[in-house]
Amino acid sequence: MFPICLDVANLTVFLVGDDRATVRRLKLLKEAGAGNEETNGKLFIYSEKPSKELIAEAGDNLILSLPSEEKIKTANVVMVVDIIEEKAAKIAAIARKYNILVNVEDNRKYCDFFFASLIRRGDLLLAVSTNGQSPT
Repeated sequence: MFPICLDVANLTVFLVGDDRATVRRLKLLKEAGAGNEETNGKLFIYSEKPSKELIAEAGDNLILSLPSEEKIKTANVVMVVDIIEEKAAKIAAIARKYNILVNVEDNRKYCDFFFASLIRRGDLLLAVSTNGQSPT
């Protein structure tokens, strides 16, 4: 593992998922500046069956489908959360085909990167990693 921090405020980020874990990841992305129009960052949330909470949190960024290959090609980072493995694997394969960083939560074989546990205090950011293993 090699630790890095991504400035998601400057990237095109795709978040794919349907439920609570997607909402948690979306809140973290927003907190980190994803979708910041001032820096040309873009945040797209793709969901076939969004929960009510996801609909409320995603707002106008919600797209009611999975991303197509043509769309995935435009992303810098793809994050997949709480969808079935078959669909997640297909999205991961497309992202990798175009050298786009991808993370499928809780499925290491489809991940190019992993999330660390974070402690944020203003500009100070502390990250702790378990090398992609579940900390439990």
